[in-house]
Amino acid sequence: MDKKLGVNRRGLAVRSVFLVSFLGLLPFARAEGSGISPRLSLEEAVILVDGNEVSYIQYGARDLGAYLREITGKAVSVSTSAETAGKGKSVIVIGEKMARAVDADLGPVSELGETGFVIRSFDKEGTRGVVIAGRHPHGTNSGIATFMQKIRADGKSPYVDGPLDVRSQPSFAVRGIHLNGWPLNYPYAFRSWKEQDWKQFVDIAWSQRVNLFYLWPFMEIIPVPLSAENEAYLHEVRRIVDYAQNQRGMEVWIMQSANRIAVSDCGARDPRVRTYWVNNCQRDMNPADPQQFENILESFDALYRIVNNADAFCLIDSDPGGWPDSPLSDQTKIFLASRKLLDRYNVHGAKTKLVDWMWIGWGRHWSEKSPDENVAFMAETIRNFRKNLPEPWELIAGMSPYLESSKQESALSKTIFLLYGAIESEPAFPATNLGWEPVRLVFDQAAEYPELRGVMGNNELMLLQFPRTYYFFASAWDTEYKKRQEKEVLEELSEQLYPDHKDLISDAFLTLREEEPEIISATLARLDKLDAGGQRWAARSDWSPPVP
Repeated sequence: MDKKLGVNRRGLAVRSVFLVSFLGLLPFARAEGSGISPRLSLEEAVILVDGNEVSYIQYGARDLGAYLREITGKAVSVSTSAETAGKGKSVIVIGEKMARAVDADLGPVSELGETGFVIRSFDKEGTRGVVIAGRHPHGTNSGIATFMQKIRADGKSPYVDGPLDVRSQPSFAVRGIHLNGWPLNYPYAFRSWKEQDWKQFVDIAWSQRVNLFYLWPFMEIIPVPLSAENEAYLHEVRRIVDYAQNQRGMEVWIMQSANRIAVSDCGARDPRVRTYWVNNCQRDMNPADPQQFENILESFDALYRIVNNADAFCLIDSDPGGWPDSPLSDQTKIFLASRKLLDRYNVHGAKTKLVDWMWIGWGRHWSEKSPDENVAFMAETIRNFRKNLPEPWELIAGMSPYLESSKQESALSKTIFLLYGAIESEPAFPATNLGWEPVRLVFDQAAEYPELRGVMGNNELMLLQFPRTYYFFASAWDTEYKKRQEKEVLEELSEQLYPDHKDLISDAFLTLREEEPEIISATLARLDKLDAGGQRWAARSDWSPPVP
């Protein structure tokens, strides 16, 4: 393949992603109406939500109102009084409490569980509207995200196709996302993101009904005592955790190495641009050595003291970290010390979870082991935690054989399956991945373990991986989705990303597979024409999150 073709394909990837990324577009779809099904107009809608609903439901209601305001150009009332139901042309009722207050018929809800929801349209005494509710706020939260994806606009007139009678609950109760990888220039790699960028990421993940955010603040490159810059950065991490929990209803886990710590700042005061992994800047500590163990605790103390609001802290057993030939008792020693610090500092106290990311295995070498050996070792690790580590603790199965370990130890209900690299390998050339087979493998393997608590996907360059990420979380909600063909998924995704130009965006994704220069050039020309018209900012250029 000639050099020119390679450049064109990279150019296509770059132009495609900048047309659709980092604007907080998901799930804010706008598209001309087809008129195929009856419409429920959302013009001059009143949004009703009970004032006693949890913070993330209140926030979701305001976010919905902000989106409708963007479409219509008019203020949208968000009210906590059922008496305002008849003051708009339509009403959007959020939450079971308000649904009961306005006597909206939810239909049967007993099967919804904690995470399911109902979206149902109604026409009662001259008031047309829709109710979005779950038996639990987490269900209502997912219902709001789903409803926002259904909104379309004809000019400045928002609507949804109806009638609506959606009842849905997820295939997996827990659907997590983790960012992990190497630094690249802004805005691609998450290491360069600022606080608002992280909040936009959380918004996008929420729109895909993600409910577990697994955040890595890279404490391993932050030396103690903390500098002013490092301390400010950790306070920023704390605010991001708070946003994900209280504005988007997510559980938040913090990743950390069990024993790798920073010994210098590597000459960079800003941790966002600090080099890793460098031997004279970060080192693995032997927990059997009293001084080195104390170094581990000092690093943990600095992290837990500031980021004291996360729901769980997850210690990976190696890479980064680990100590060859160290016994499991040393791993337990680290976890018990972590438990003591969390009980002291964390706002959730003894409810704060500890999680083991079962990767290579504590004390093990990178050398190849047989599947049976891997299963046996991780089963022993789980038994060790059950015997020596106080509850609550959970597990990440980083490789598929470890699912069998959890099954053998009756710990699947404590286990999240993270098949690392299914969405994106690391490190990898920064390019968009197409093809669904690696993601399908996750759900094919998970299907063999129905007691599994949940699944998780990872991104290195989230802005480039919308196709597989979208497909992953749609399948995590409903495993039947994994049967969708690539073109169908890309068309659906493109409508969410840039609805007014969904065909072009879908074609651009598909052209990433193309090897004919003429076809690539034709797609680039269409993108250039759109870009030159200044239309790439049209979708959400003036949007900002509602005030908490």
